[in-house]
Amino acid sequence: MAMKYMAVDCGKADTKVCIKNEDGSVTKKLVPTTLAEATGMEDLQRETETGIMEAVPDGGYVRAAIGCPLQCYASKADRKEYLDYILPAGRAEIELNGRKRRFIIDRRAVFAEAYGPLLLFPERFMNRTVGVVDIGGFNVNACYFLNGRLIPNANITNQMGKYKLMSSLVQPLNRLSPTADFHIYEIEEALRLGYVINAEERSRKIIEEEKRRHLDGIIEGCRKAGWNMDFCDLIFCGGTSPLLQKQIKERFPKAFIPEKSNFINAMGYLKMLTRAAS
Repeated sequence: MAMKYMAVDCGKADTKVCIKNEDGSVTKKLVPTTLAEATGMEDLQRETETGIMEAVPDGGYVRAAIGCPLQCYASKADRKEYLDYILPAGRAEIELNGRKRRFIIDRRAVFAEAYGPLLLFPERFMNRTVGVVDIGGFNVNACYFLNGRLIPNANITNQMGKYKLMSSLVQPLNRLSPTADFHIYEIEEALRLGYVINAEERSRKIIEEEKRRHLDGIIEGCRKAGWNMDFCDLIFCGGTSPLLQKQIKERFPKAFIPEKSNFINAMGYLKMLTRAAS
């Protein structure tokens, strides 16, 4: 049976799965993450196994790569413990919606969150100082590199992702009208569109200003961690970075925002996994 190669980037908002096909192409899947309250690691294990189950036939073999938190990756022992918990080697059997699936995990790999750009674009890190800012649904993970080597004390993880931005927009948008009562899902749609229907001009200004304020907060966190923001190369990735692209380019015209930036980590993990197997 053919071997499946896949990488899973399990975020708090979405799980990103990249699968290498037999013809060499890559299939990308985005699945909303289902997080139960206060279960933590069990959620990540379930989402990772579910991602594999959706791609691997019953009885199939898989080589898989996953991401782990920056704090965990710093210790070799901690990241091995994380890998063994989230993605145990050998035979696995899971059940989802009444369906049982068995598969064999033939080889595993673990990489740090926010390492995707380094793995995909190593030439951008040669002889340079580079800051990678991965803005996700809930968290921001950021790494600072010197010639491709991580500067550990400059790592950042905080909750300045998309949902923080959405929460900050509720009150300003509700002031558009005495009858306004926006729910969070409506805020998400307004953020995607860039305005609120029937209040386009006023709401657009509010959203643009809140985006700038939100980016300023992310920048301030990087500066406090010792980043020389105005004199280094910057890469912004993660699913929320495209929403802030205008503000990022206003502040840092030379910043690099890759296409399909929400899949950057999974694509980087997959690249290294398949290279190791070749």
